[in-house]
Amino acid sequence: MIWRIKPLVEKEIKDMLRDPRIYIGIISTIIILPLMGAIFQVSFQSSISSVESATIVLVDFDNTDLSKDFLKFLADKKLNIEKIEGKTLGECLEAAREMEAAALIAIPEGFASKIQSCEGVNVSIYYIVNSVSTSSTLTYTGIENVVSEYSQRLSDDILTGLAPNVDPEILKNPIKLKSITVFKGVEIEAHPGAIFSSMMMTVIISVL
Repeated sequence: MIWRIKPLVEKEIKDMLRDPRIYIGIISTIIILPLMGAIFQVSFQSSISSVESATIVLVDFDNTDLSKDFLKFLADKKLNIEKIEGKTLGECLEAAREMEAAALIAIPEGFASKIQSCEGVNVSIYYIVNSVSTSSTLTYTGIENVVSEYSQRLSDDILTGLAPNVDPEILKNPIKLKSITVFKGVEIEAHPGAIFSSMMMTVIISVL
């Protein structure tokens, strides 16, 4: 279907390209996008290595099968977990500082019961900051991402239990958007941005 509007879109784009100023934006985009991609890739890899090398203290005030499953999940993600038992939260924080840990994760009492009864539960992450740097920020973000991943897994398990024959993703996202672009009377199942980008790239390549 896209071939039906290709000549119309190409004409619109060629009219835009007659203005020399637009080439500044095009050239800037060609240079900046790959650079940003490389930066994000390096940041992502640094985040993974920073989290794996950091010490994370875990305090389990619930001591249930589910809280132990949470601990196992963190360990399976190759996090350097140090579990502390038999101390108050304040004592655990002091111990974490002495260990030069990056963070302390506190699983509260009632963790399992609240999740099993479909209530929300707060898991506190205490970030132990001795200095502000890019690597430490990446570490903190990485820890949050792993905890969020476990939360998503729990959500899927709960939804599967409530509706075993339904895909959990459908329950979490029941509405799916379908984009249809109408361009000068022609309909095409695609987002306008996708069509414009595709045609823009085609015209730029032909011009260059």
